[in-house]
Amino acid sequence: MVTCSNYTTEVYQWLGFNIAMQTVAGYFFLVVASMIMTNWAFANHRQLTKLHLEQQGAKIVENQAKEDRTHRKCRTCCNSRGYDCVLT
Repeated sequence: MVTCSNYTTEVYQWLGFNIAMQTVAGYFFLVVASMIMTNWAFANHRQLTKLHLEQQGAKIVENQAKEDRTHRKCRTCCNSRGYDCVLT
């Protein structure tokens, strides 16, 4: 999963610029900018991973709630499957 491809692309662009221009200041900027964008990318990845895990957890809880509901069917069907029957 690629979460921050825009940061990677920007680093590659600055690298190409520095190869063409050959300046010390440009390489210094590349190193500093790469470190900052790496921190941003890891923070963004952690946030997205946490969000994904929360969504997966919500789906699991929702599925368990569906399984735990009492079934409103005939007594024979419910008892044969081991469910508590609620006849209305």
